[in-house]
Amino acid sequence: MNKDEHVLGALISNFVYWMIPLHNGIAALLISSIFALWGGLAPDALEPPTWRGHRGGWHYFAGPISILPAIFFVNSDLILFVIGAFCVGYFSHFILDIL
Repeated sequence: MNKDEHVLGALISNFVYWMIPLHNGIAALLISSIFALWGGLAPDALEPPTWRGHRGGWHYFAGPISILPAIFFVNSDLILFVIGAFCVGYFSHFILDIL
């Protein structure tokens, strides 16, 4: 997957995440989208894709467990919700790399 695909995946994942609680406004969507983008790009910032086998612990260990905070924070206040959005973006990177 390239950077554009990870950006799109993070934004789509964040939109779905934002829809779940049904009480977040547009401000929460915008703020959480920024954090989801950071999360979606974080694995490649931590392990730059300079070669095909660049995926290590930040991709294959942190990726699957990154969804846990998102599950717990989905109905939380805005600060925890956007932390969850970061995790959703991170998890989307993991899923897209598996595909």
